[in-house]
Parts: sequence; C-alpha cells; structure tokens
Amino acid sequence: MRKIKYPYNNVLEKKVFDKKYYNLIKDKLDIDIKKLNYLLKRVDSNYNIQVLLTSDFTKLIRINESIEKSKYKAKIENFFVKKNLLKLKYLYDDLQPHISNFVMEEMNLKSCHYCNIDFVNTFE
Repeated sequence: MRKIKYPYNNVLEKKVFDKKYYNLIKDKLDIDIKKLNYLLKRVDSNYNIQVLLTSDFTKLIRINESIEKSKYKAKIENFFVKKNLLKLKYLYDDLQPHISNFVMEEMNLKSCHYCNIDFVNTFE
C-alpha cells in the first residue's frame, strides 16, 4: 500500500480541508440535516453531521458505539438508507462519485493507493 500525503500540515489547514469536504457533501445530501443534527445531539452534545463526515476512524468508532447504545439508533440509521421495493440503497451510493473525485483532486492521487493500479476494468 502506498502512503497517502494529506494536503495539510497543521490543525488550521486540516480544518480548511475538512470544511471543504463537508461543504461538498452537505450540498449533495438529500436529507433533513437539522433533524439529523438534533438526533445526533441527543446522543452526545458534541455530535453533528459535520463531525460524522470529517472525523478520523478512531473517533468514528466511539461515535458508532454511542449511537449503538442510544434509543435514537434506528432513527439515525434511517437517514442513511433509502428503501425501495427491490433492495436497500445507502446514501453513500449516491455520494461515492463525489467523494472519490474530491479525494483524487485534493490529494492529487493518480492511482489506487492500495495497489498502485491506474485503471481497473470491471467484469460482470
């Protein structure tokens, strides 16, 4: 796996990077952000959608543990799942191309950081 160089060197630059990422995703979310933030604040006063989108993996584990223990778990999960007749579709499915483009552009990635392959053909 190749090491990824993040486009920030200090806390202020990280905050700018996180804000840019959050604004990109926030504008594409098809959910009631105020209602979700209200539920997240009921779990922990420090939680909101921006924290969910920009936290590191370790913090996300702690957030998940808190949500799992809360009585708001099902309501929070419903914001991220779109149910239709045939299958469940997750909010991430719609956002993945935007997230991918952001990461590729902001981190100047030209290939897969796991395997260093520039292009992958899919087979069905």
